[in-house]
Amino acid sequence: MLVRAVEQRCERRPCSAGSLGLVPLLSAAGLLGAWAAWVVTAQSIGTTAGEGVVGPGEKSALYYLAHGLGLLCVLAAGTIAAAKGQYRRLDPATRCIFWILQLTAILWALASYGVADYTSFKAFGATGPFVWFSTVLIFAGMDKRVWPIVDKVVFGASMVSACLATVSIATTHRDITQRWLSTPVYYMVLLMWYGGWTLFSFTRYQKVNHFWRFIPYVVFICLAVFTKTRSWFLMSFFLLMSFFWLNKPAGGKERSFLAHRLKSLLVLLVALSMLGFFLQDLLVGAFMDFQDRALQDTRSGQYVDFFADVPLSDLVLGRGPNGTWDWNGKDYQYFDNAVLWMAFIGGVPTALSYLALIILPGLRCLGSESLEINAAAVLLLLWGLACIGFSTYSNPSLTPYSYLLCLLAGRCLGFLAERRGNPHANTS
Repeated sequence: MLVRAVEQRCERRPCSAGSLGLVPLLSAAGLLGAWAAWVVTAQSIGTTAGEGVVGPGEKSALYYLAHGLGLLCVLAAGTIAAAKGQYRRLDPATRCIFWILQLTAILWALASYGVADYTSFKAFGATGPFVWFSTVLIFAGMDKRVWPIVDKVVFGASMVSACLATVSIATTHRDITQRWLSTPVYYMVLLMWYGGWTLFSFTRYQKVNHFWRFIPYVVFICLAVFTKTRSWFLMSFFLLMSFFWLNKPAGGKERSFLAHRLKSLLVLLVALSMLGFFLQDLLVGAFMDFQDRALQDTRSGQYVDFFADVPLSDLVLGRGPNGTWDWNGKDYQYFDNAVLWMAFIGGVPTALSYLALIILPGLRCLGSESLEINAAAVLLLLWGLACIGFSTYSNPSLTPYSYLLCLLAGRCLGFLAERRGNPHANTS
C-alpha cells in the first residue's frame, strides 16, 4: 500500500530525493556498487601485469562486497520494475527476445556449473549466466523516475573517475606493455560510457557554466593516447561527432546553430588545453608512441588463430561459459569482438538476442525529437560498434558501463512503448 501511494504521488508531480521509489534507489545502488568494484580493481593494479591483482579469487573482499551488492540491486531493480508493469509495456517480439536470452543462459548454466562454481563466485564472473540475467535492468530503465538519480550517479562517478584516471596517468610508467592490466585502461573503458553520457547531458543544459561535464570526456581522450589504444581513440571522435549532432540550441533556432556549436567547441578546447598543460610531457611522449603504433596490424592475427581453433559450427550453439580456445599455446576465453565472443560462449541465440535487446532499441529511436532519447540511442549504437570489434577490452559483463547500457536500452524501449500508445505525442 505504501509503495503504491508513493508511486501515485510521483506520477502526479516530480519526486523528491526522499520519495524516489524503490526501483530508482536500487538502480542507483546497483550502479554505485558496480562502479565501486571497478574502482577497487583499477586502484589495486600496478603498472605491469606482475603487479596486478586481477585474477579470480585474488581480488579483495571489498571488491566482492561491492560487486555482489551491485549485482543484487540490479537484479532487484529490474525484477521489481518488470513486475510493476514495465514488462507488459514491451511488444511481443521484444518479450520473446528477452526470454530467449534468459533461457539460453539458464540452460548453459545448468549444463556447465556445479554447486562449487557458485560458492567460488565463478558463476558470477565475466562469462557466467548472471551477465545475461542482469539485462533485466532494462525494465528499470523504462521507468522515467529512474533517470534523475541515474544522471546524478553517472555524473558523480564520471568526475571522480576522471580525477583518479588523471592521477593514474601521472603516476604510471609511460610504456605500458600489457595495457589491459593497467589502471589507465580500466578508467578509459569506464569513461567512454560514463563520460560519454555526461558529455551528452551538456546538450540538455546548454550553459557554459556546465563545462564540468566536458572533463571526463577530455580525460578519456588523454587515456586513449596514453595507453596507445587506437580503437578507443577512434571512438573518441565518434563521441565528439555525436555530441555536435546532438548539441542543438534550445527552441530550434537554425541561425544560432553554428554559434552554439562553436561555443561548445571552445569550452571543449579550453578543458583539453588545461589538462594538456599539466600532463604535457607525459602526453607528448605517449602521442609519439601512439603514432608509431597507429598503422600496425595487431588484430588480424587473433582472428586467424581463433578460427584455426574454433570451427564455425561451434559458434552456432557455443562452447558454454567454461569454453576456451587455444591462443599461443594457452587456454583463452575472451576475444576482441564481442559478437563472436557471445556466440563462442552462448551460441547464435545469445549473440542475436542480446543485440536485438540492447542495440536494436537505440537504432529504432535514433532521430527522435527528444535530446535524451537521441543521446541514449547514440551511445547504444556506439556500443554496437564496440561489440563488432571497434573497441577492445569490452564485452557484455557485470560492470558499471554494462549496467548503464542496459538502462539506456530500457529508456529507448520505454520511449517506443509510449510512441506505440500515442504515435503523435512528443515523448521525452
